[in-house]
Amino acid sequence: MKSNNSGFSFVEVIVVIAIMVVLTSSSVQALSYLTRGDIKKATKTLYSFIASSRTNSMAKSGEWIFEVSHDGTQYVLRSLCDGVEYDMEKLSNRVGSITINGDALTSIKFAKNTGAVTSVNGIDVVAGYADIVISISGNERTLRLYYLTGKIEQI
Repeated sequence: MKSNNSGFSFVEVIVVIAIMVVLTSSSVQALSYLTRGDIKKATKTLYSFIASSRTNSMAKSGEWIFEVSHDGTQYVLRSLCDGVEYDMEKLSNRVGSITINGDALTSIKFAKNTGAVTSVNGIDVVAGYADIVISISGNERTLRLYYLTGKIEQI
């Protein structure tokens, strides 16, 4: 008599599970790689905008302010001169937060002659530095902003 085995063998099931594990792990690594790329680009863009606002404050007339806002889906960076938008760029909608010393970053104002930071989030500053942290899906990058010089660096 011929037996009718219409199911899968144990070995076949194990092989299928092994293939699924390999595919899943490679897709997780690819997603992690994309997140690192997003945070790197967002950090570079933020750095450039802050440095540009500082340079403009020293080279051009008017009061220059770097501003960060959130439009509900993504962060928007603006460089303002006397309240008029000079430059604007949107960051990836995956950016979770941009903070400075633990508070949400909203604005940085620079001194005309020196490029020094005069206020952060509308509060006057005198000396020291602040750490600006950009976060995407648990990954963070930090920029350090020195108040006396207005210089910024990635740490």
